[in-house]
Amino acid sequence: MAKKKANPRIKIGSNNEMILYDQVDGICPLCAKPLMYDKTKKEKVFEIAHIYPLNPTPSELVLLKDEEVLSTDLNHIDNLILLCPTCHTKFDKPRTVAEYKKLLALKKRLIHKNKVYGQFNAYKIEEEINVVLEMLVSEVPSDLEENKLKYDALRVSEKADTTLTALTRRDIENDVVDYYITIKQRFVDLNKSRTGSFDLLSSQVKTFYTELKVSGISQEDIFDGIIEWFNKKTNNHSRPACRIIASFFVQNCEVLS
Repeated sequence: MAKKKANPRIKIGSNNEMILYDQVDGICPLCAKPLMYDKTKKEKVFEIAHIYPLNPTPSELVLLKDEEVLSTDLNHIDNLILLCPTCHTKFDKPRTVAEYKKLLALKKRLIHKNKVYGQFNAYKIEEEINVVLEMLVSEVPSDLEENKLKYDALRVSEKADTTLTALTRRDIENDVVDYYITIKQRFVDLNKSRTGSFDLLSSQVKTFYTELKVSGISQEDIFDGIIEWFNKKTNNHSRPACRIIASFFVQNCEVLS
């Protein structure tokens, strides 16, 4: 019997390479090491890994025979992920079902997340949010201390599920305690000069949240998606300030409700 011809490893091109790089946020998804470093120029320290092996050995065919494959074309971007050389070697040798399932699930989450986040430009947001972000970035509001929210007024614990990490929950709770009343008052003041602007802004946030929610991603990714949406639609303001505004809308019931 003739030996089966090996599948060729093809060059994926710089565009797909950049998509894969952005997909993992420039870090190895297994160990969090940066995948590039600066020397005289940007140097790559990543390898392109096939999640399902391009040319599986007989033992790998048996090992993975009942496992999901993300593309019948094993060179397709959906079957590829960037890893640091160390993690790539560990993943390939020896290959295990547990590690395969872990990386497959991670890749599926990244594909889904990037698809959802790609809808940022389709959703408008009112300019009033920029005023509040500028306030948070440029100075500590003078009324911050006196306007701190009592902890028993929080609703975060009632809304959070197990997909929202403890660290993110703590960030939301701290942001709400420190900033909720102050931000609410700023929006009320802005609403006086442009009636209905806060209601419109709230509606836009709620609509975008609902779009993320029905996509089936986790609360952690939903909250991160709201932050990124604010960040992108307001010309890359401070991410911590965008997180504080996102936390405000959690307490105000537009997000995670």
